[in-house]
Amino acid sequence: PYMVNKMELAKKIAELADNKTIDGISQVANYSSDKMGTRFVVILKKGAIPELVLNHLFRYTSLQSSFAVNMLALDNGTPRVLTMKQALKIYINHQENIITKRTQYDLKKALARIHIIDALLIVADAIDETIHIIRSSPTVEEAAQRLTERFGFDEAQCKAILDMTLRRLTGLEQQKYTDEKDALEKDVARYQSILGDQKFLEQTLIEELEEIKKKFGDARRTEISDYDYDESDEDLIPNKEILIFLTKSGYVKRVDPGEFRTQNRGGVGVQGMKTKEDDDIKILRHSRTKTDVLFFTNFGRVYHARGYQIQEGSRTSKGIPIVNLLKLQPKEEVNAIISMDDYSEGHYLFFATKKGVVKRCDAKDFENINCNGKIAISLREGDALLDVRPTDGKAIISLGSSGGKVCSFYESDVRPMGRTASGVKGIDLPEEEEVVGLVSSLDGTKIFSLSENGYGKITDGTEYRITFRGSKGVKTIKETERNGGLFVIKNVRGDEDIILITDHGTTIRTSLTQVNETSRNTVGVKIITLRNNEKLSSVSVLPSEED
Repeated sequence: PYMVNKMELAKKIAELADNKTIDGISQVANYSSDKMGTRFVVILKKGAIPELVLNHLFRYTSLQSSFAVNMLALDNGTPRVLTMKQALKIYINHQENIITKRTQYDLKKALARIHIIDALLIVADAIDETIHIIRSSPTVEEAAQRLTERFGFDEAQCKAILDMTLRRLTGLEQQKYTDEKDALEKDVARYQSILGDQKFLEQTLIEELEEIKKKFGDARRTEISDYDYDESDEDLIPNKEILIFLTKSGYVKRVDPGEFRTQNRGGVGVQGMKTKEDDDIKILRHSRTKTDVLFFTNFGRVYHARGYQIQEGSRTSKGIPIVNLLKLQPKEEVNAIISMDDYSEGHYLFFATKKGVVKRCDAKDFENINCNGKIAISLREGDALLDVRPTDGKAIISLGSSGGKVCSFYESDVRPMGRTASGVKGIDLPEEEEVVGLVSSLDGTKIFSLSENGYGKITDGTEYRITFRGSKGVKTIKETERNGGLFVIKNVRGDEDIILITDHGTTIRTSLTQVNETSRNTVGVKIITLRNNEKLSSVSVLPSEED
């Protein structure tokens, strides 16, 4: 930047990194030279967000500077302080005035020349008579008078003819002057258009400026923009899709979904997140960097983070302990993760526990969550939170049981409750079964059912009879030795991708368009091939790669 000393800048960046004013910088190297120009390399710590560090560098150092400009100028002899727009307007008016005066001069000159050419063309047709008049006249004045009387010439035309030498006069080329007159008449028409039509005048100015730009233009030294230099850190972070991974031992990371390429259904997948021995993937969720992510725990509490605040990792990286992100209490574990971006009136959060208890809360109750979290639900002894879904008060809710049944009812059957309420019965479960899936019709009108052994199917939601909360539900997938029990249900449209991950970290992404829509009580098709005693750990639906 203008008037910035490179050594002082490098020193300032190092100081800001040392005193933690800018967090995330590991090292600063100045590679500037006459050969390479200005070049600084800022090495970031693991987990640092490059966009945030760059924003802080602009904010706290001279990498970005603003200079005030006093646009004081004389406008028609009067001093005025001008805005950029006013200055440009005055410049345009000045240029238009120059073009107008120049065109008026050119028009006058062209008309005068045409007037002379008219006389020359007459003389060319009567050259012998013209020469005789000139030679037989004793004076120039008499010759001019006789030419005027004979041909009707005025003073200017007579002067032009009499100023010509005899050799030039006898050598007049009629075609040459005819061509010159035609060209001048075209010029006159253009000059008159410029003087008589404002749009033609403006177009002429544009063409002349373009010619100047073409001849002399180079890159701007300064930038004119409407950029808001008081933007928050988040404003500079791209709003990208992310996948959030959480392991049973509490390691969390976010990954670009693009790292998982779509495979044909029935494949074996690729190696995903590295976990410690005896540690499995617990939760896999789709979100965005600039969306709220709510974390619900076994204590019935909820914590908040923005998507970009979760450390980014690769497909195989381990992640960081979630206690480095959230202020969890001792022995507190995250059981559910959701994305949330609308807390306005008419929006709700719908809870379901593993024992079939459900609850609905106003979304606005969760809009402001401090770093210590807040109560979200009172869990009964022996129960655990399964999942939470955003709703609009009009959705159809479906609960899937490990026994392969689905109970569907209207969300409105569950009245809104306070955060500390424990909820009401949502599905009638046998003692040995538990809820494995909570879905909302807002996510899609079809239900994707996945068995424990990796077999799945899509069924139209209309095949699931809507009953009342607390009923036993209807079969969704046949429980066979091949299939095993129901692992999860998801509401889908049918054109999304689905990501499955196993307890060994194997991950597969496949398109739901490869899964045929079938009736409710069928066995399904193979979605993933499980090997070496693998078991499914988590499933997430996300937009297809084509989207």
